[in-house]
Formats: sequence, C-alpha cells, structure tokens
Amino acid sequence: MLMVEKAVWAIVCGTIRDEIEFRLMMDQLLQWRDNQIIQGIVLSTWTDELKPFKSLEELLRENQVSIVYSQPIDQRVQNIQTNSINYWRQATQLQAALNVTPTDTIILKTRTDRALPSTKQLVNYWQRHHSLPDVRESCQQYGYTDLPVEFKHQIIVLKGRTGRIMQFTDYAFLGEHADIRKLINFDVSELYFTRDLVANTQFFIYPFLRDYPIIKAYFQLINFRPLLEDLKQYTISGGKDFPVFFQRVYAVYFAILATHFQIIGMNERSERFNDCIEFSDFFHSSHDGRLKHDALGVVIESSAVIEYFLRQPVNRLDLVSQHVRQFLQPLMVTSLERANKTEMEELVRYSHNPDFSKNKWLRSYQTVLISSEQKQQKSMQPVFPGISKAKQSALWSRCLQTDNVSRLLLDFWLEANVEPKDTAAYLLSSAKAGNQYSILTLTRLLRRGNLPTPTVLEIERINDFNAKMHRLHHTINVKVSCYILSRYFYRQSNGFKISRELSQQVDAVLDRYLPQKKQEFYICSESLNLLENYFDEEIQRLQGLNRYVRRRRVIELALETTQLNRYWQQLQPLLRENERVNLKVYNYAIQHDLLGK
Repeated sequence: MLMVEKAVWAIVCGTIRDEIEFRLMMDQLLQWRDNQIIQGIVLSTWTDELKPFKSLEELLRENQVSIVYSQPIDQRVQNIQTNSINYWRQATQLQAALNVTPTDTIILKTRTDRALPSTKQLVNYWQRHHSLPDVRESCQQYGYTDLPVEFKHQIIVLKGRTGRIMQFTDYAFLGEHADIRKLINFDVSELYFTRDLVANTQFFIYPFLRDYPIIKAYFQLINFRPLLEDLKQYTISGGKDFPVFFQRVYAVYFAILATHFQIIGMNERSERFNDCIEFSDFFHSSHDGRLKHDALGVVIESSAVIEYFLRQPVNRLDLVSQHVRQFLQPLMVTSLERANKTEMEELVRYSHNPDFSKNKWLRSYQTVLISSEQKQQKSMQPVFPGISKAKQSALWSRCLQTDNVSRLLLDFWLEANVEPKDTAAYLLSSAKAGNQYSILTLTRLLRRGNLPTPTVLEIERINDFNAKMHRLHHTINVKVSCYILSRYFYRQSNGFKISRELSQQVDAVLDRYLPQKKQEFYICSESLNLLENYFDEEIQRLQGLNRYVRRRRVIELALETTQLNRYWQQLQPLLRENERVNLKVYNYAIQHDLLGK
C-alpha cells in the first residue's frame, strides 16, 4: 500500500471559458497548497489562452502557479473525422503538464471548469485515507493471480458505471505519476473499435484494451446506449438471465474495478449491506442508491459495492450471479478473450428477444519542476462589475462557500438589478450549465448589440449548443424556443449566415408551436408588419378555439421576435404569481428596453 509520503501535484487542464469558476478552482488549490495538502500546481492550457486575461496570468505567476502552454491541435487534425479529438485536447494538455511535473509524485488531475465539487470530494477522501493500494497485492488478495496488471497502484475515481463500462468522470481523478501517464493515448477510436468513444471512457480504457480482448470486444459488439433503459426495465420486471458473454464481460470488469481503481461517491454512507447484491441489481437503481440508474447507465457509488458482490457467499446468490462469480474463481486467462462462437450465437438469439430489449443493440460484426514551500500572495477574487467593492467581497465569500456558483450568481443577478452592460459576468456561468433564463437574457443582450466580441461568440456558442441538444432530445419548450428565435432574428437582422443547424432549430420550434404556418413564418420574418399580422392571426385563431395555453405560448414568441410592447400588454395579465423567476426576467427585459419597445 502506498502511503502519503510523496508530494501531491495538481494539474489543471482546460481553457478559461468561465473566469469566475476558474478563479474559484485556483483559489481552492492555493489554499490546499498553503495547508500542505498539495505541494505544487500546474496549469496546462493553449498558447495565447491567457492573453485576454493579462492580470490573471500575472496573478497566477505571483502565486507560483506553473503554467504550461501547448499549441492547439485543431489545425493539425482538422481533416480527421473522429470523436476522439475531444479526448485528444485534454490528453495533449495533461501530457504537457506531466512532462514537467516531478515523476516521483502523486497527480491530482482536474479541470478549469465544472470540476470543483468533484475535486473537493476527491481531496477530502485522500485526506482521510492517504493510500493508493498496490494493484498486484489487490489481485493476490482476491485470488486473481492471472489478471493482467496495468497500474502499479490504484487510481482514485468518481462515478464508475455499468452499461458504459470503463467510464468514470474525467473532471478529477488521482494517482501516481507513472500510472496517470499510462492513460495518455492518441488513437483514433473509430479505427481501433470501428466506433467512437466519449472522452471520459477514452481517458481510462486504453491501458486495458490490449491485455483484455473481452473489453475491446464489448465495445465492438454491443451498442449499449439502448440497453441502458431496456435492461433497467428488464431487470425491474424480474429478468435475471443474461448472455454468457455479458456475464463474462462483467466478471472481468468487476475484477478490474476491484483491483485497479478506488471508486468514491459524492455522498458518504455506511458500507454495510443488508441484502445480497445480485448481478441483475447492477442494471437498475437498488440497495438504497448505492447503485443508481440515470441517463448514462447505473452509477456504482463506491468500491464497497464491488467488494461486497465479489466477497459475499456464493450459495446465497441466484444462478446467473453464481455464474458471474465462477468466471473469477479461479480467474482463467481464457476469461479475458473475445466472444467465442457459442457466445456469439447466443448473443444473436438474445438480440431477437423482445423481453430483453426491443432495440437493435448487437452491432454488425465479422466472424521538470521541484517541490518547495509556496504561499498564496494574493486573493483570486475577480472583479464583479457594476457593484461596490464591499458587495464584490461579500459575493466572493459566498462563492467560496457554495458548490453551485452558477446558481448563486444567477440568484444574485435576479435581486441586484445589474445593468445590461455588466450582466454577462453574472449569467454566463449558469448559461453554460443550460439555464434557460440565463441563455434567453444573454441572447436578448446579443440582439440589442454593443457586447464585446468574445462575449458575443460565447453567447452564440452556448445558445447553439443548448438549442441543438434540446432539438436532438425533443425537449424544446417556449423558453428554448424564444432564445432560438431571438438568435435567428439577431443573425438575420445583421446579415449573418443562417447555419443549417440554426434552420433546423427554428423548424423544430415551428413544428412545436406553429405547425400549420411554418412556411409562412419565413416569408413574414423579413417584415415587421407582416410578422405582426402573422402572429395576430394565430393568436386570434387560438382564442376562438379556447386554446389558452397555446395562445399564451404564441404571444411569448410574438413578444420575443417583434419586441413590441403591445404583446407585452397581452402577456402580462397571463403571468402567474408563482412564476417568480420568469416574472423577474421579463420585468428586467422590459425595464432595460430589451423587450416591449
């Protein structure tokens, strides 16, 4: 077992998209360094990334944060059609930092954005346990002496999963320098797997692929996405039978999790279990949330779940659970191999079993820095525009105490009546998190104009990304519709190109709220008078049909697109008192001439 005798270095990778969130991360790391919880900090980012943040760069250097720059890779790989590029960007920055970090260290890898809660949880766990178990010793303790050993010591991770095997959160993880280095790869997953991999799988899977053919076979053979929900329903309904290939894959996967990783959860709880954990339990929420189903699969809360499954008495388990355990007692090298002919034939039979899944899930297949004592010199507090220095300090103190900074800044903005020119600083964070009111308000500011170019580009990116996700997932509502149409009219009025994606988003809005007048909309959008007549006719038609909810939605769309006060007069009586945030956002837009002109 590796005790905390080695220095811990934090490596922060990413871009500065949210300056406040970045400052919070750096402030926390500097505090940990002051308290000797970590001994060094390296920021790894792209060349010129800090040019717009000169004072921030100086502040980092004054606080002895080492900065490593890498050339962006997009130009080099721009013609390669692969989803791996999302991982390559992170791997490039991680590799650059590892290249200058002392090799006899423990690495806390984190990110510039969205990673602070995960990083805090990881560090809290590390402070309590201060150990990274030896992988070879762990294999011997379980009796898995033939299991290939990929790391010297275990890596601490969050959110292990079933369904999406070998996927953990890539926001933060911790391990020895030599073991973290093994995660780096620049393979094209579509060539190696004949399918894509998301970044938080590609981060962890590659050390195992060549020594564990069964892991590679799983990704090549199984389209797990439809199975995430289907196996939940199958097991909740009492289904317990699984193809032998699935049993063998998960036996090997559980052995990897037990020996190579420490999985920790965001919530602490007792490691005692009252009931047996059956194999089928790993595909739906069970055991008081220690196994929790969500849209990405089933989260394994901690390594205790895996350890209990692998050590509980076999004779208490159902037949399939016993079979899974038998693949490991003893673990044979043959258990690591790809699917055999018999298993493939069984997979084909299961693929035609509607009780197991009605979807097509079986894919087509063919038979150098030095540690030293360093102290924080200055606070990482940013400038919050439009408010007094005292309020800025108070707001920063609140930011340091919360795990949901974006929500805090949005709530502050709702009460503070910040001027439009200062609003982006408070709303960009929650907009990035997908908050519809923040995206809508920022898009109204975009349409009004006079925003700095970087802010304009970021608002457009956020708007387009979130609108696309809602379009693809069929979750467009009236607020999403408003910010889609607002961006459409912003680009149209400025003579900017309307992308195919934006046209599809507008089509989706019209299909939702104005399906009979879709083509007419595009004709009328060129003229304010025609647009008024267009909406007036539809509002009157819906009034005659007593379709009051749809009528209100169309009024909201009319107000957003025309920005005319008469539609605000129609909408205002329809707003309810319990729509607190909606009312405040509308009143802000009216007060500052973003709507209701």
